[in-house]
Amino acid sequence: MRAGGGQVAVRQPVVLGDEVTCVVLDRCWRVVGPAEEYLEHLRQERYSPNTVRAYAQGLALWWSMLEGRELDWRRVDVQDLARFKRRLENRGTDPTVIALRPDKPAAASTVDVALTAVLGFYRYQAIVADVPAARRFYEHVKGGVQSRAKYASFLGHLGGRQDRRVIGRRRDPRTPPPFLTPAQIAVIKDDAARWDRDGGRWSGDLRVRLFWTLLEETGLD
Repeated sequence: MRAGGGQVAVRQPVVLGDEVTCVVLDRCWRVVGPAEEYLEHLRQERYSPNTVRAYAQGLALWWSMLEGRELDWRRVDVQDLARFKRRLENRGTDPTVIALRPDKPAAASTVDVALTAVLGFYRYQAIVADVPAARRFYEHVKGGVQSRAKYASFLGHLGGRQDRRVIGRRRDPRTPPPFLTPAQIAVIKDDAARWDRDGGRWSGDLRVRLFWTLLEETGLD
């Protein structure tokens, strides 16, 4: 794909050992290291090849926007994530540009998969590295990024990456992922920022509230 006449990030199928997988390449056709680290985590956790392929596509679209706007992936904010969602809905085009023949909006499932890939990537970075954007995205979640114990499964492969071809059994039974109720999300949003009727303005961190509103509306909470 192209933006502004220049090559942007792409998903590239590659052969890795005895399997075909996907990597993310930047505009100079170099492997995007942070994205590959996350995709390797997914492979180690035995995610299906289709999931890895879909997440690689989502991250390639994300990196395309970053490169097109000359943004540092480590220092993006909620507004950038919202802009990315609009670009996905517009099938990769800049939402501020009015098309003479607009395409049909992308399917909600397509948008959700790409957003899930990006949010999963930053959740991973929040756990394994001190990345400002990742911390901003998740520091408001109960327990914060310091609660590493509950993510032991998530980090399980990091100590033995050299044995990546060894297939281990998953722990059984697996704990189902937690989910938030609408009431819990409302509490989180109000804790982040609330409207002061007396003062006629918002108090708190409105960006965090916007982030949770975005998650709620896209069904990713």
